Amino acid sequence: MWSQAGWQHYLDWDPSPTQIGQLQQLYDWVIEGNQTQNLTRITESVDFWEKHLWDSLRPLQALPVGILAPRDNLEQDDPAAESFYAPYTVIDIGSGAGFPGIPVAIANPEWRVTLLDATQRRMQFAEMVAAKVGLRGIQVQAERAETWGQLRREGYDLALNRALGSAVVCAELSMPMLKIGGHALLYRGHWDPDQESALQRACQKLGAIIKAVDPFVTPITHSIRHGILLKKIAPTPATFPRPMGIAAKRPLA
Repeated sequence: MWSQAGWQHYLDWDPSPTQIGQLQQLYDWVIEGNQTQNLTRITESVDFWEKHLWDSLRPLQALPVGILAPRDNLEQDDPAAESFYAPYTVIDIGSGAGFPGIPVAIANPEWRVTLLDATQRRMQFAEMVAAKVGLRGIQVQAERAETWGQLRREGYDLALNRALGSAVVCAELSMPMLKIGGHALLYRGHWDPDQESALQRACQKLGAIIKAVDPFVTPITHSIRHGILLKKIAPTPATFPRPMGIAAKRPLA
């Protein structure tokens, strides 16, 4: 599954030999770093491939652009539709050791990806790994999302949220950073109508809509996952994101 044929079979992706090598190097560096830092409990090769690599990339199929996006996902009114491989500015919020941001940057080397996490030590590790695997378009920021969301308003085309909190919290932290027309991609496991209703109510306050709910099953453990795609259609009020911890303590919905 680490091979080109494996990626073609499980993700319909045809990575270059360079990309395959970068993903292998990423695994090697994370395993080495895990000896001195608590980076991940997922260390077996097959588990790492499915839960850190495949799971980072599969939700990208819901996007209107990118190497994994089906051509029929392109929207005629979306600026990104002008160039299928257009440079994208991406923020990975709560990136931790660099997931999903580093695999996403490997798959889409023309994208400019920022890894954001409040833990300085993890950001230092992610920066080192990005350099070791040869990624030039990655930046790291050791900062809280609530602070960065005020500093970099409308600065990104895409926000990734994999391990950040509830969907409503993800939406509040993401939307201020997105340009009008930008997208937030929420990586979720279980998803139900109550969660979707709460997210819809939050989106109405943030200038966003739910663009797509993409259910899928992981290829090895057959776990249910969902990619939730939000689109920013109006400016987010300046009161968002609220100060540290408020989004989780007093959810918008």
